[in-house]
Amino acid sequence: MLVVAFLTELSIMVLLEWLPFERPPVFDVLIDSCLLVLVLGPFVWWKISRPKLEQLRREREKGYFLTSRMDEGVIAFDRDLSVLSMNEGARRLLGVESEQGRRLTQWFPFRSIDELEARLGSEGAFRVTLDDGRVLSCVSGRLVRSDTYLLIFRDVTEEVALQRWHSLVVAALQAASDSLLITEADGRVVWVNRAFTELTGYEAAEVFGKTPAILKSGKTKPEVYRALWSTILAGQVWSGEVINRRKDGSEYVAGLTIAPVEAEGGERYFIGIHKDITERKRMVSDMMKLDRLAQAGVLAVGVGHEINNPLTYVMGNLELAIEELGDAPSSSELRSLLEQALEGARRIEKVVQDLRLLAKREDRLRQRVDLGEVARRGLRVVEHQLRHRARVQLDLAPGLFVDGDPGRLGQVVINLLVNAGDAIEVGDAEHNRIELRGVRDEGQVVLEVADTGRGISEEQIGKIFDPFTTFKKQGEGTGLGLWICHEIVREHGGRIEVESEPGRGSVFRVVLPAASDASGAERVAAQGGRARKASTGEASAAGEARGPRVLVVDDEPAIGRVIARRLGGFDVQVVHDAQQALERILAAPGAYDVVLCDLMMPQVTGIDLAEAVRDVDPELAERFVFMTGGAFSSEVHEFVESTSLPVLQKPLDFDRLRSAIRSLAERRG
Repeated sequence: MLVVAFLTELSIMVLLEWLPFERPPVFDVLIDSCLLVLVLGPFVWWKISRPKLEQLRREREKGYFLTSRMDEGVIAFDRDLSVLSMNEGARRLLGVESEQGRRLTQWFPFRSIDELEARLGSEGAFRVTLDDGRVLSCVSGRLVRSDTYLLIFRDVTEEVALQRWHSLVVAALQAASDSLLITEADGRVVWVNRAFTELTGYEAAEVFGKTPAILKSGKTKPEVYRALWSTILAGQVWSGEVINRRKDGSEYVAGLTIAPVEAEGGERYFIGIHKDITERKRMVSDMMKLDRLAQAGVLAVGVGHEINNPLTYVMGNLELAIEELGDAPSSSELRSLLEQALEGARRIEKVVQDLRLLAKREDRLRQRVDLGEVARRGLRVVEHQLRHRARVQLDLAPGLFVDGDPGRLGQVVINLLVNAGDAIEVGDAEHNRIELRGVRDEGQVVLEVADTGRGISEEQIGKIFDPFTTFKKQGEGTGLGLWICHEIVREHGGRIEVESEPGRGSVFRVVLPAASDASGAERVAAQGGRARKASTGEASAAGEARGPRVLVVDDEPAIGRVIARRLGGFDVQVVHDAQQALERILAAPGAYDVVLCDLMMPQVTGIDLAEAVRDVDPELAERFVFMTGGAFSSEVHEFVESTSLPVLQKPLDFDRLRSAIRSLAERRG
């Protein structure tokens, strides 16, 4: 460049020498200045501008290097969306080798630069899904002082899949019916699901940063928590039960499973699964009680049969002996001993009846019952137990008639009165009351037993009718009394209710359907009255006509003998097996008005005998009265459930037996 300047200056000087006029001095100065600029200008440009250009070149090369090596794709395009250039990342992501002749609309869903800028303005960044399912995240911008635009994008397909999976997992955990919570290694809660908040009453924000200790009720033994922590800190899963307390203070039994987990960074967390198993625990308890009832029912069937058969003739003979003694003063002591023995036998009978109820055997013979009179009789039985505890007040309206079993209804009254007395401490009878009230109200008969005793808590009220549940002192109750009352009332089509408050006493209310049709029931009651007269010996007086002719069939001779004695006034013949009975019937057709037959006998049962008689004397087969000590095979049970003939339980109620015999004998034409 200096050589060019020197040659240029030499040419100018030669040219000036050739000029025909004389040069003024100033002209030489100007010429020299121009020559100086001409010589030094290129030098100055080379020294100042060249480094800047070099820097621009390097930056351009550097930018190209960066964009070509980026994982993200970069596309330069103009306002018409025509692609000017793209880096290697863009080619790789879009699957193209060259950008020439391509437009941005080939891949991205906008048709103009204004649409792109509007979308960026509302979203900042946006995602597009390619035809092959890949998802690209895009940002864009305009180059400074240029109509060239850049679009930068990256493949976020895996991120989107992970986000969707994460959302799905969280949604599934939130929708889980079990309560879930996650804690850090020190037990502080970092996440809970909706079921947790619904179960405990705590919102998520109320438990974050706290420990599950806020749920402790104080009723779980400390060793349970020690075992819990030692297990999960050892990296093992712990399962068990704890008693927790909700935010509102109510308690529940939680089935708890805690599993330790480790995150990618090595941090440890614990995942807890809570289940409210309060209801399940109650159901298991009920099932255990039902199982005990089933076992008791099996026991009742076997024991009842073995006890009731001998009890029949024991009680029958005691009653006969007492009648034979009469009212002679010389026999008073012996009579007292026999009456005590009879009372003991009746207590045994009551226990067996209670056990029989567990086996769900229902008496079929019902009659019209004055519940008011039943209540008075029940009170007379237990009055001596109550006099030292409270004053008893009666308020029984007349006409409290129901259809039912007077003995079983009397048992309900006695149990309720005894319980009322047990709720009152001995020693202050003047200030305590037991009220026995009865009214008829809109087709129902309501009998109430109210006391001023200690009362019953709300928690106990929910359990008092459960079998084997008692709140009396150890050894003072079996837990069957109120359950039996409940079952008897239910079998009579009624209900039993209770109102109570601790320290304010209790009211037990028995509600039964009032008797609607008195004619048939009154006839049975009248027959029972006639039978009771016969039991006093009036019907067997000299010169009086004998009653129905009865064939008694029982495999125990002692039972046959006592039945023959107790059915005074009836013409009774006794045999001890079904074969003998059938022979008697065949030998004397039409000789018997009624057959009184034990259901369960060796070899041939009472059912078999009735079927055999049906073939030879169908009318007599409809005049059978069956007896049972309680042992039921499946066949016998099905027969008892389906037959319309009387089925009486041993030990026999001879008043009911006479009533049944007379009723059947009247059918004979």
